[in-house]
Amino acid sequence: MKNKLFQVMAAAILILVALLLMGGDRVRTIDNVANVENYNYKGNYDKEKAVPLKACDYSFWETVLLPGTGQLSGEIADFCVQGLAFTPDYLLLTAYALNAQENGGLYVYDRKTGAFLGKIPMRRGSHLGGIAYGGKNVWVCHSGERVLSRISYKALCGAVRQRTFSVEGFEEDYPLDDEPSCLTEENGRLFAATFRDKVESRMTAYRYDENRDRLVAENVYQIPPKVQGVAFDAAGNVWFSTSYGRKNSSFLLKYKALAAVGEEGVQPEAVVELPPCSEELAAQNGKLYIVFESACRKYKEGTDGRGKSRSPLDKILLLEKFSEI
Repeated sequence: MKNKLFQVMAAAILILVALLLMGGDRVRTIDNVANVENYNYKGNYDKEKAVPLKACDYSFWETVLLPGTGQLSGEIADFCVQGLAFTPDYLLLTAYALNAQENGGLYVYDRKTGAFLGKIPMRRGSHLGGIAYGGKNVWVCHSGERVLSRISYKALCGAVRQRTFSVEGFEEDYPLDDEPSCLTEENGRLFAATFRDKVESRMTAYRYDENRDRLVAENVYQIPPKVQGVAFDAAGNVWFSTSYGRKNSSFLLKYKALAAVGEEGVQPEAVVELPPCSEELAAQNGKLYIVFESACRKYKEGTDGRGKSRSPLDKILLLEKFSEI
């Protein structure tokens, strides 16, 4: 009897270990809603009152399996998710590899269902940051290189449909004045922001000159420190995702006009306090979509020796009715 009980227990342990190694969504160790509701909110941002996320109308995109969180089957290397963008067909995420010898990637998901379709390898050693879609092209930040990569959207769609997941020969680099940390597209212009943790940073608006095949800088804007993502909504408001540190609150900042962001004395129209490690965001279909890096192994488990993230989130956050904030 004891031997049989031992065999049953051993089999159960082996099954559990196998599920964990598979990295499937069947094994979850994070309760996102509980982490939002139980987070220790500070209640303010730079003397401004901040609305806690738990007081907002929010949800999570459960079907999207984030890279670097153990949810994607067969994923072995450590990755850290950074960028988020929508195209007419896909949701695109970027994630850099913690091991410089591994390829970071552009992760492709079905826009409607959130189903993972495949990973397009990007070059080794790059701290892949923001991503943006601009009609004919997808643009990707290489944060440590002062470079944006342009990928033909037609080529990307072909790589997904043909299941090759390669854009080799269809990727070109364009130099920038500053290191691009995050990126968005609005009215034909690319807005590339540079991360600074203690002082105001800069965001440059570029227009792609297709005839001369170059990016032309048009305007430079002063923006708040710690910016990890930027998005424009349908009403013309500009939203910044700001964060720094795995144990410090993130803040979502809303401004009515980009031109007023850097003016002296101008404060955000609204501030929402979030758990740590918010990254890029996008405004789509009346919702704000925000991705967090806090559930990547580096932060969740503290594999770099710098401690574990507080209240990690391993799904894309959706803010409903965000225009009312």
